[in-house]
Amino acid sequence: MLALKICDNIRIIHQLGIIHKDINPTNIILDKKKNKIQIIDFGIATELMIENLSVIEGTLSYLSPEQTGRTNRSIDNRTDLYSLGITFYKMITGSLPFQTNDAIEMVYCHIAKTPKPPHKMNKLIPLPISEIIMKLISKMPEDRYQSINGLEEDLKECLARYKNHSLGNDFVIGLKDVSSEFRISQELYGREKEITLLMNSFDRINQGSIEVMLVSGYSGIGKSALIGEIQNPISKMNGYFITGKFDQLQRNIPYFSVIQAFQCLVRQILSESQERISLWKEKLLSSIGHNGQVLIQVIPEIELIVGEQSPVPVLLAAESMNRFKIVFQNFIRVFASKDHPLVIFLDDLQWADLPTLKLIEAFLTDMKMNYFYLIGAYRDSEINETHPLHILLKELKEAKVRVEQIYLEELKGENVNHLIADTLKMKPEKTKILAELCIAKTKGNPFYLKEFLRSLHQEKMINFNFKSGSWEWDLNSIKNADTTENVVDFITKKIMKLSLQAQDILKYASCIGNQFSLKTLAVINGKTSVDTSLELWEVLQEGFILPIENTYRLAGHWNDVNTTYKFLHDRIQQAAYSLIEEKNRQSIHYKIGRLMLKNVPNRELEEKIFDIVYQLNQGKDCITDKNEIAELINLNIKAGKKAKTSAAFLPAYNHFMFAISLLKEDRWNNHYDICLDLYNHASETAYLSDDFETMKILSDINLQEMENELCVYGDTIAKLNQGTHLFASIIVRQAVLNLYTRVICHGN
Repeated sequence: MLALKICDNIRIIHQLGIIHKDINPTNIILDKKKNKIQIIDFGIATELMIENLSVIEGTLSYLSPEQTGRTNRSIDNRTDLYSLGITFYKMITGSLPFQTNDAIEMVYCHIAKTPKPPHKMNKLIPLPISEIIMKLISKMPEDRYQSINGLEEDLKECLARYKNHSLGNDFVIGLKDVSSEFRISQELYGREKEITLLMNSFDRINQGSIEVMLVSGYSGIGKSALIGEIQNPISKMNGYFITGKFDQLQRNIPYFSVIQAFQCLVRQILSESQERISLWKEKLLSSIGHNGQVLIQVIPEIELIVGEQSPVPVLLAAESMNRFKIVFQNFIRVFASKDHPLVIFLDDLQWADLPTLKLIEAFLTDMKMNYFYLIGAYRDSEINETHPLHILLKELKEAKVRVEQIYLEELKGENVNHLIADTLKMKPEKTKILAELCIAKTKGNPFYLKEFLRSLHQEKMINFNFKSGSWEWDLNSIKNADTTENVVDFITKKIMKLSLQAQDILKYASCIGNQFSLKTLAVINGKTSVDTSLELWEVLQEGFILPIENTYRLAGHWNDVNTTYKFLHDRIQQAAYSLIEEKNRQSIHYKIGRLMLKNVPNRELEEKIFDIVYQLNQGKDCITDKNEIAELINLNIKAGKKAKTSAAFLPAYNHFMFAISLLKEDRWNNHYDICLDLYNHASETAYLSDDFETMKILSDINLQEMENELCVYGDTIAKLNQGTHLFASIIVRQAVLNLYTRVICHGN
């Protein structure tokens, strides 16, 4: 009776569209006088079906596997059913299924360990009750009860049979467990061979090797989903699985995807006990020595572990590059070890920049590196022989680094049918015709298929029949359903069904990047964070974007709350961006850049410099005020110098050249010192980026202008003119250029 009353409360919560996320005995209040149950503490509850967030929240002993962030499953109503199962387990056995005080071990238990069934702990517990509890605490959400209603039906049947003394082992549970909620199956179909290849590689990594696995295929083919599927088994083996993503709009931000990945790692470490964090601090400081600031410059979150670090000495470019690589290699070796192999997944390598790939090459060719697994995904249709990725693969082959490749194709008919059958909780033979129709519409592209199915449900072509307790569909309507040749056009049409307010907010977000913060979006939107969060809610409910941080729940209540979101898929961002008219894009980017610059405190300018400069550079044709042009020149110089400090010479070179393109014809007469410094940095980074032709042109201009200025140094100039043949050497040319820059700038 008590279990049924608890279920009744949870059913009401779920009917209101709320996931509690912290069901446990302390949050279940029993009023004995009124014989009523009340569930309390909705502090972390949500109305969204969300992906794994960056921080574990909830009561650790009752946490579902998907709440740990170590599985490839979203959080939905079934997470409450897992926690309820743990609660029932304790109620009926008197103890928790997993008993440990160590947080990391508890997470491992939820992911990997199957507890002893209740009926084996106490022979008086009926087998059907034990089976119900074990079904509730299944590791994968699809193996649990799919709704609280199905659980209630089984509990009622158990109660009735118990009263009649007929609760025997013949009772089959789960027969009435059909959910009326349209929830597309998150299982992976037709990729068994590929998963085996990925895990075989990881087994070798576990023995101390270092490998690369590249997964290619068309957009939406399921590359990220495939790789995400191995996150759970890797976590079971104490491996660290971290992810980063290249962004088409952030290609000039040095090491963007690698930074994302290690921010993910830092968040995992900070979720551990203080004792373990102190241990990591000790290991890191021992490994990177006095060069901690080198890492903090590119990954500020590391400071949360190692504390504030002393400034590092300024070195020449080549020395700085070597120091950066060595420090980063030492940093990675701390985490890539026998106790916890390190797996880094970098998505969308088709947008990879050369500096990042060079850094990756340094990791993979490090003779001291072990237990390191790099997995990359890319669209092979966007890669040609001149792409930096091909250059990297050639270098790795020469270095004898093991590189495996997987090519993903569209789902076959049988796989599509199983996906649809599992989604609708039917036998495959009943959904075969529907599956054939969906394949004809989507060509078996998994992302397109899922979006098409969602659209059919939204348009009521697929409905749940409450009388029969099953799903049904209208084949004629589906045959005539509007589809497009590509998924971007299909998503574009879905976006256009949103309110105009929601469309506008999504367009602004698409201009920022694949990930964006609420505060930045609010600034662009010209409204408070609270108002912007409320306007964003429709987009969140549609699933076009997802929250990354737990603070999204508070964003609609307090203006000082910031949170981060990401687009569900690149194609959604692309579709939203395509809705902006070409003639308006520059003005939007310009507006974004100006508002970001205005609202970023001076102390945060360096951290946000690449984001701001990207937006303003995109909107440069909108800038006519000479003061704003001068400001943009200075911002690009700052961005270039910051990139150069991190040994990202190509992005630095691009920023310096962009600044030069903004200079007027009389640049040398009116801004000699700025031009001298700028041309010097541009020529140096051109040389370090292997653009020797541009380096020579820039050097010649700089030397000519210095010759004009240095006429007071008569003898020096004479010797300079006599020795011009020496400048045929690029290295000598650069050395002389650096020397005379010091003469001009410092007078020595």
